[in-house]
Amino acid sequence: MKKMGQAALVIALGFVLSACGTTSRVEKANKNSEKNEQTDTSKAPVKASESSKADAEKKTIETENGDFSVVLPDGWEEIEPTELNDDADIALENDKKIMYAAVLSESADDYDGFDSFKEAIDFHQWLEVDDETEQEINGNGWKGTRYLITARIDSMRAYYVYDVAQSDAGHYVQKMAWTMNSKKSKNGKELEEVLDSIQDISK
Repeated sequence: MKKMGQAALVIALGFVLSACGTTSRVEKANKNSEKNEQTDTSKAPVKASESSKADAEKKTIETENGDFSVVLPDGWEEIEPTELNDDADIALENDKKIMYAAVLSESADDYDGFDSFKEAIDFHQWLEVDDETEQEINGNGWKGTRYLITARIDSMRAYYVYDVAQSDAGHYVQKMAWTMNSKKSKNGKELEEVLDSIQDISK
C-alpha cells in the first residue's frame, strides 16, 4: 500500500505543477513509479533541529532557467527532474519517508507581471482541494504566497506545501513539496524547511 500511495503522489505532481499555463505530462513519472513498485526496499521558516542541521547538505543546482541552492536534510537527494515532472527544473526526494519536492522556474520577462503568472498556474484547475490555508512569503530572496493544501488524488489524500513566488533574481517559480496526508503531522515541517532553504542565486 505504501508503494501504491507513493506512485499516486508522484503522478499527482503532473496535475498540479504547470508551465506556461498547461498541465505537465506524467509518462516518465508513471514509469518511474511502476519501477519503484516492483522493487523491494526494507508563516515563517522553521529552524531545523541541531541533528538535522549536522546531517544537512547544501547543494548548488544549475538549470536552464536559473541557478539555485538548496539545503538537503538527511535522507534527501537530488534526482532527475523528469522523474517527477517533465517540466521541472529541480526534483528532490526522500524515498524512505515518501517525501518529494520540485521546482519549476520561468523568466519574469515571459509574463505580463506576477499576477498573470499566478492566474496561468491556478492549481484549483487540476486539484480537488479538501482544505487550504495561505501564508505570505517575504524573505530569502522570495516574495509570494505559500499554500498548505490537503487534496484528493484518485481517491487518495495528499498533503502539499506549494509556493508561488517571484525571486529578486528575476524568476517566477512554483516550488512544491508533498507527502501522503497520513504523514502530514510527522513530515509537514520538514517539507516547509526544504522549500524555505531554496535560494535563487542566478546572476
